[in-house]
Order: sequence, then structure tokens, then C-alpha cells
Amino acid sequence: MKAAIVMAAGEAPSYGDFTDPVHAPGKSLIRVTAASISQIARSRAAGRHYRDAGNFPVIPGVDGAGVAEDGQPVYFFLPDHPYGAMAEMTRVASSQVVRIPDALDPASAAAMAVPGMSSWAALVDRARLQQLMDSGQIRWSGQPPEQPSNEGILFPETYRIEAGADEEAVLRK
Repeated sequence: MKAAIVMAAGEAPSYGDFTDPVHAPGKSLIRVTAASISQIARSRAAGRHYRDAGNFPVIPGVDGAGVAEDGQPVYFFLPDHPYGAMAEMTRVASSQVVRIPDALDPASAAAMAVPGMSSWAALVDRARLQQLMDSGQIRWSGQPPEQPSNEGILFPETYRIEAGADEEAVLRK
């Protein structure tokens, strides 16, 4: 298959041929249609990330969108080393694959996931969102969004947080 390949730390990826991923228990093969370029992907491609230290060659890209073997459009995260998202195919743990709605284009799905998860983590960890909700300073409007699962649909609804000292602070669709 064709892929972007990093041969050594600090080298730019080059376009070339790479061994196709093969089936393995608990793994999914994905035909990649879009890959994101995030800070973690750049760090891994440059050989500066602990997960890939000294393990070359490698295909960069930690997440993306594609088509599963059953024909469903999916988002995937953390492909198995040495495979990455910047290739025609990748292999990833089946637990790291979620279906995306047909109406969501693959490039948008690939581009929004890591920034969205990073933002959520910042809200929960840094901004103490759960503590603010427990104290009543922020509350959900309707049901809170579920954590995506491999049986679910990625980002089925969009929510917005509105916070303030008043009683009307809510998370809105």
C-alpha cells in the first residue's frame, strides 16, 4: 500500500510503499479516507513522542476516518504500531473505532475528534467542570452527552456550555 513513511527520528515523511496491515484478533482494518494532523501526530512523526522512540520506520497519524470492512464510515484512534493514519489502510484495536453518521464528512470527523477530546479533558480536569456541575454553578440542559463507544455514533449531537453565577447556566444544544 502507499503511505507517508518516517524512516528515522527528525526526518520528514516520504511517500512510498509499506507492508499492508493484516488481520489480528480484536483488531479492525480500516480503509483510510481522511487523517488529521494534530500536535501529537507531528510529535510522533518527528520521533519525539515516547510511544515511538526508536521504533522506525513508522507511518505517522494517530487518528482519522475511513471505511470499516463492513462498509460503515468510522473514526479511529491510535492505530497499531507501525501503522498510522497517513496510509491507504491501517489496523487499530476494534475498541478504538466508532461509527460516524453518514451526514458527517470524513475530513470533518478526522479533524474534530482530537481537539474536541482535548477541549473536553481541559474542561473536566482544568476547569473542574464536574465540580461546577455538582455545585449547581453549571448544569446540563436535558441529558448529558454519552461517552462515544464502538457501538455508538460519534458526536450524535452538539452541545454548548453556558456558565455563569446565575441560575440559568446550562449546557445547550
